[in-house]
Amino acid sequence: MVPKLSHGDYTVAWICPLQIEQIAALHMLDEEHEILSQPPQDHNTYILGCINGHNVVIAGLTAAGNVSAATVATQMRNTFTSLRFALLVGIGGGVPTRTASGSIRLGDLVVSKPQGEHSGVVQYDRGKAEHDGVFVRIGSLAPPPKLLLSVAQTFEIRRQLARTDPLQESLQRIDVSRPRLRKYRYPGRKEDRLYPPSYKHENPSLDCAKCGCSSDQLIQRQRSDDDDDDEDDSEEEDEDEIRIHRGNIASGEAVMKDGHLRDKYAAEHNILCFEMEAAGVLDDFPCLVIRGISDYSDSHKTSRWQGYAAAVAASYARQLFFYLPKHAVAQEPKMAAIEKIDDKIERLIHMNMEKESKETQHKIDSWLDAPDPSVNLKSACDKREIGTCSWLIENPEFRSWGAASGSFLGLFRWVSCQLTELEGCTSNYQVFETLESLPMDLNGVYARILSRIDARSCEVVLLILQWVLYSARPLLFSEVAEIATIEFDKQNKLRRNADKVIWPDHILHVCSSLVTRQSSSHKGDEGEEEHEDELKLAHHTVKAFLISWCFSPALRQTFSRSFSHQWIAKSCIVYLLGTDIPEKMTGDYLEAYPLAIYAAEHWAYHYRQSAIMNKDNFDGNSLLGHGFWESNSLDVGERRAETWPIAKFSEIFVGRIQYSEAKGDSLVQLFMRFFDSSRHVVGSLCLYHPDWPELGTCNNFSSHPVPSSLYLASLLGLFEPVEALLRQSSDYRHVCEGRYGSALAAAAYQGWSNIIKVLLIYHGNTALLNSSDGQLGSAISAAALSGHDDIISLLHQKGADVNTEGGDFGFALQAAAVGRHLSTVKLLLHFGADPKAYGGNFYSALHAAANRDDREITRCLLDHGADPNIALGRYGSAVGMAAARNQMQALRLLVEEGHGSVNVQGGKYGNPLQTAVAHGHEEASRFLLEHGANVYARGGFYGDVITAAKESSRSNMQIVRLVEEYMTRGQHSNNEDGPR
Repeated sequence: MVPKLSHGDYTVAWICPLQIEQIAALHMLDEEHEILSQPPQDHNTYILGCINGHNVVIAGLTAAGNVSAATVATQMRNTFTSLRFALLVGIGGGVPTRTASGSIRLGDLVVSKPQGEHSGVVQYDRGKAEHDGVFVRIGSLAPPPKLLLSVAQTFEIRRQLARTDPLQESLQRIDVSRPRLRKYRYPGRKEDRLYPPSYKHENPSLDCAKCGCSSDQLIQRQRSDDDDDDEDDSEEEDEDEIRIHRGNIASGEAVMKDGHLRDKYAAEHNILCFEMEAAGVLDDFPCLVIRGISDYSDSHKTSRWQGYAAAVAASYARQLFFYLPKHAVAQEPKMAAIEKIDDKIERLIHMNMEKESKETQHKIDSWLDAPDPSVNLKSACDKREIGTCSWLIENPEFRSWGAASGSFLGLFRWVSCQLTELEGCTSNYQVFETLESLPMDLNGVYARILSRIDARSCEVVLLILQWVLYSARPLLFSEVAEIATIEFDKQNKLRRNADKVIWPDHILHVCSSLVTRQSSSHKGDEGEEEHEDELKLAHHTVKAFLISWCFSPALRQTFSRSFSHQWIAKSCIVYLLGTDIPEKMTGDYLEAYPLAIYAAEHWAYHYRQSAIMNKDNFDGNSLLGHGFWESNSLDVGERRAETWPIAKFSEIFVGRIQYSEAKGDSLVQLFMRFFDSSRHVVGSLCLYHPDWPELGTCNNFSSHPVPSSLYLASLLGLFEPVEALLRQSSDYRHVCEGRYGSALAAAAYQGWSNIIKVLLIYHGNTALLNSSDGQLGSAISAAALSGHDDIISLLHQKGADVNTEGGDFGFALQAAAVGRHLSTVKLLLHFGADPKAYGGNFYSALHAAANRDDREITRCLLDHGADPNIALGRYGSAVGMAAARNQMQALRLLVEEGHGSVNVQGGKYGNPLQTAVAHGHEEASRFLLEHGANVYARGGFYGDVITAAKESSRSNMQIVRLVEEYMTRGQHSNNEDGPR
């Protein structure tokens, strides 16, 4: 009895375009299952069965080509919702080239595998025609699932070890002695005919023998030519051996019948085989492509090898199921789940747009708000003429008024500090005595606090104040406890001493009235509320006092911006070098080294800040001479700052740092020492990876290649290390590394123009300038996404091509549109960027502008010739993209001013109206209908608009009623597509 399962029991799709391939596939099943019902919109015909316990759905195509394949894959996925991936199995045209397995011959197999910059399948006929007629676009698709790549590798190994060929065993399942199956027989090596590319087949309706193709033109090839190491094997012994070649497969809409064109694409993109369906399937399925070679992709095509090639491909597909663990298949995501992921990505894009909107609103609010008075004061002081208004300042009445009003500045803080002093009094006498000696202003209060710090606590206080003043974020108590562990050894070299961890309670004790504890809360890894204590300055006047008041020269230097950042950067690097970093980051490590995450994440920030001289954000000097800063109560004769223990310690501290710099502990040298330790670099990247900051602490990087020191220094904006590394190794060669592909692209994305300049001095060759290996493509594309016009101009001046293709956004112009940088878009167009180029995640620059609802960029691109009606990608035209996102500004501009058609066919949903309806956008749907969208247009994922309105999970009754209203009116733009 034929078993009957449910739709959810089938996990693997087997797609074979031709009937000859479907028959071969049917012979590979262990067992055939009863056919199941299908939804009305699914017009496929399926064969159900199992192989080695895996339930398989076999489907054919009604017509060849990527469009037909995409339709079948989409309908199949919706009917069988538990499918994990697909095998695309059939015949293909080979490229007569040599691989690691030998020369590609008729009857061999080519299996997709990522090679070079391609994913295993290359859409070779997707591109753009330039002004000189050259077609330059090469598109690639998603790679096969890692599970299938691993299974394919395992099968190759097992096949080499087997006594008999498992492929031959599977081939025997087809009884070629039966008349109707004789086409699957092995034709014999004598029928393997290869002609030079220039030798054309004159009559396509006749085979080579009847057409008169000369045998003298045949290229002589023998298997023995491929076996240099096996001289004893004769041609007869292995003439029917099936060789498996793994690499790139080219997929296009037309049959490849030109030997010259075949060899051109093969040479440029390392292509082994040509076919017509993979690109369509891969748009909806993770897929492994398996092709038996039945011809050489030239004009001498023959059907003689098709049956055998189809049988070989089916045999290979069958064998994979014997190395495919069922539990591993179950763990792969379902196709329906992937569709949900697409939806989540769309929602994330919306969230990102909302975030950008909030940021824009914040900028507007900041612009409208009154400016910080200290900014205006500093600006006025910089512009003033000496002596201006001195008559007013010297006026006795004004001075009397100023003294009274200025005394209120910091008054409450002063009172708070005085009460702290009085708390220790035990009698009225002590109270009166203390009141007599209290400083009359905050300057005196803070000076008294510092002067009373004993010698044993000077180091701790100085370091705590330094870190709290300049930390990149508020420090946790557990982190502050670690900052004193960085010390000088007997050789005056920096090291970490774990015994010097500060007791948390001692922190507030030694820095009383200068710092305070504040509780902060945040979401934990599992969403629960977590509370931690942070250490902050007790009052904003503490910072002003520390960085502006003239202590001894050593104290002034110790609390300066550049010196403090330099010390903190050194401390972070030395701290990481002094920790025992494990191969995998654990909670035990983070508990043992609380400062590790901060050190890994922020050492580069402090490094950069140390190079910025005299640019403190808060200029305390601007407040000098205003009320509480006047040190009337401080007896300078009795309490000179130089006599304070902390001032004396500061002199020693500064001296030791200067000495250690001379002895090899400069920041550049510490950087070099750190990056010479691969273990510490890998551990640091697991704590915080500057390439992937959004991932936080993550172990996934421990098994990845570590980017070079030059790449990381360029990414982090560390000019001196970059210069030192380039001087050290001037023969640096570009290799693809890191998220951005090259040091140049990383620096371009971050906007480090000084690093760009020095990189170009040492390595300004065209290959590096136009390299597009990274996530964002070329350096110009990376700069365009961030809107760094100065860097784009510099790179273009040095010879970079603004139309270099690569990366997530295809071209620099699309990246600029994604980043919403109008000036960058205009600059790129001025430099010759092609507004009609397409590729990348957003398909074209105009699609990206529509996605972002950027009216000005959309208008600019249209003015420069961008085509609003070209159908690309998931949503078809730019009008469809705007409709999918409900981006009304872009939609109105495209349709009302940009000549964008509301009825362009293309994309997953067929047309803009079905796209808007399926996404639940009533406003966009109404606009399209009002502007002539055909409510009866057929095609797309749902077949027609009314089905989309009723079945889409995002639609609603208002949209259903809107569509039905227009259907009732009979308003449509194309009468031939009207009601039937």
